[in-house]
Amino acid sequence: MLDRDWYTLCGEPVNLKRAIMDATEGDGKSIIIGTDSQRFDHHEDFITVIVVRTEMKGARVFFTKERDLKYYTLRDKLIKEAYMSIQTAYELSPILPPSCQICALHADVNTDFNKGKSAKYANEIAGLIIGSGFPVILKPNSWASSHVAEHVLKKISHDLYNPNL
Repeated sequence: MLDRDWYTLCGEPVNLKRAIMDATEGDGKSIIIGTDSQRFDHHEDFITVIVVRTEMKGARVFFTKERDLKYYTLRDKLIKEAYMSIQTAYELSPILPPSCQICALHADVNTDFNKGKSAKYANEIAGLIIGSGFPVILKPNSWASSHVAEHVLKKISHDLYNPNL
């Protein structure tokens, strides 16, 4: 995942390894990773975000995009999103300084059966991520996937970012 093209939240290309090293300098840093997807007429777009939080100061966001012509069932889509976040976390972990940890992977999965169809897969997705060695956060608190990645998806779909992404 890290060898893909990565961008800042503004859509500017970035050397991810260098940007992560710069963003994680100093104390009080934590990493949250999340993936979301959206179906369009002829494809699905998957966005994975890395959020580098600085305690009491804000965050830096980096994202990558994968376009897939295949249509997924809801379960398969949620599993692919989880795997993309897990793979990003695995590849990112070795380059992080000792003072900075991946504190959670956010999954865009409901926990309330009244709020969406994804709730029936919550245990499966959470188990997949926990079994891979990372803490997981599901909706309604999974803001990296539910809000940040979704924000990027909506911006790309409206061509506010580089349409070639």
